Amino acid sequence: MLIDPDHPTTSAQLAAQISALGIDRTRRHIFLCCDQGKPKCSTREASLESWEYLKRRLRELGLGAGGGIYRTKANCLQVCLAGPIAAVLVCPPLKIKHGSGSPLRVLALLSRGDA
Repeated sequence: MLIDPDHPTTSAQLAAQISALGIDRTRRHIFLCCDQGKPKCSTREASLESWEYLKRRLRELGLGAGGGIYRTKANCLQVCLAGPIAAVLVCPPLKIKHGSGSPLRVLALLSRGDA
């Protein structure tokens, strides 16, 4: 578990928030090109329509908010064809690394070889 000593959040607080959001029970993680600053593969409106549909269907099916599927808006997945593009990450075994996303912490994650 990565904790930034300059950030006041404790390991226990982060673990509690992760559990409350159901991230620790994630089986799939969907990244959707959405809400782009410079739309390439679809219009911003089309991507937001897909995002709203994804959120609604996950709720209706009981799969969001701890139901096993986590979702993230990705500004651009760099495929740039026939979008909005969705990428699905299969999570088991799930490894959760959390803490500050500062450049130094990102570098530490990458240099460990298990990012």
